[in-house]
Amino acid sequence: MATEVSCSSSKLGNGTSVGGSVNDDAYWSAQYLPVLSSLLENAGTYTPEDRASHLRFIEDHVIPNVGPRPASLDAVYVVSHFGSSTFEASINFSDKGKPCVRFTFEPHGPLANSAAATAPPTQGYPYKQVLDIADAVRADLRWFNELAVEFFLSSEQEVAAVKAMMPPNLARVPQYYIALDLNGGQRQMKVYFCPLIKQMTTGMNSDEATFNVLNRLDPGFAAPLKVISDFRATCPEPLAIQMIGIDCVAPEAGARVKLYTRTESNSWDNIRHHVTLGGRRSDETTLKGLEILGEIWNLLLDEPEATADSSVSKPVNDPTNVWHTSIIYSWEVQPGKALPDVKVYVPLWQYSRSNRAIVGNLEEVFRKQGWSWGTDGTYRKSVVDAL
Repeated sequence: MATEVSCSSSKLGNGTSVGGSVNDDAYWSAQYLPVLSSLLENAGTYTPEDRASHLRFIEDHVIPNVGPRPASLDAVYVVSHFGSSTFEASINFSDKGKPCVRFTFEPHGPLANSAAATAPPTQGYPYKQVLDIADAVRADLRWFNELAVEFFLSSEQEVAAVKAMMPPNLARVPQYYIALDLNGGQRQMKVYFCPLIKQMTTGMNSDEATFNVLNRLDPGFAAPLKVISDFRATCPEPLAIQMIGIDCVAPEAGARVKLYTRTESNSWDNIRHHVTLGGRRSDETTLKGLEILGEIWNLLLDEPEATADSSVSKPVNDPTNVWHTSIIYSWEVQPGKALPDVKVYVPLWQYSRSNRAIVGNLEEVFRKQGWSWGTDGTYRKSVVDAL
């Protein structure tokens, strides 16, 4: 279970710039560093040396690649995250390990407005920014290279075409997002692609393109991809693939690919159908996870108790936010696994009365799991500190 918080705050340290504007770097340092510093400290799993190493890495390799700061105080539209932040931080809680701080950001650094931004995918600006961070974490880019050729926009005309079809206050056309898991003193990189963006400019079927490129990867995913295709064919809602996430580690070391889709319904009947892949997943782990999810589902929807009618779907607070409505699922495929793993993502703000209600409900969730984050206001204090 992950809980995301993002905010603006004061700057920590002076920061350094690698080709970017010092003022831009200072601005983004003030947004990123206080939040991450707070989460790293409150997670309780990082040594002072680990925390210092992560913050130094972010200043040296992340901040210079974020790009120009906003030109005005007007809210901008960002596809990847709720609100107008290009940055999302979270703590991942799990029964299987220690809390892990993660963050995702949208790179748009100093080369974004240059000719390099529209060079061929493996030569231009997006690729070069990935290389900078990938080199620093010793990432494996074999899968990334395949997907970049397929989904990166490759001309000024394509970028302009996407902008014309998006909200007028779109901050920037999203090529991809980079995520980093901060595991102890180590950093693991992930990259997320938006196949629908390429479809907007070329008319190609992004779902077909996604399955085609994944089937070209080595090693392949023929068995789990067929399961996904068969399941999608049985669902009443069209399940467009909105995002693809890849682990930038060696495939033979257990790299995964995640395919993200979204449904309008949050009814328990629909949740059960998706988590079990229409009955295709009936193993003990899946059924136990479904049982736990059922015990906390009303809390995630900010309801006092579970509804007696499992077919009822609660309306969202903001149906106009088309990229962040209702429930998101990921199908996680891995070489050698016949069935995809399914994960459920709930945009709590779409169902809750307030941030205070979200915190209270999550503390109750943590208490039900026997986690100390639900006692003595621990989670609430960490949120207040980060904000």
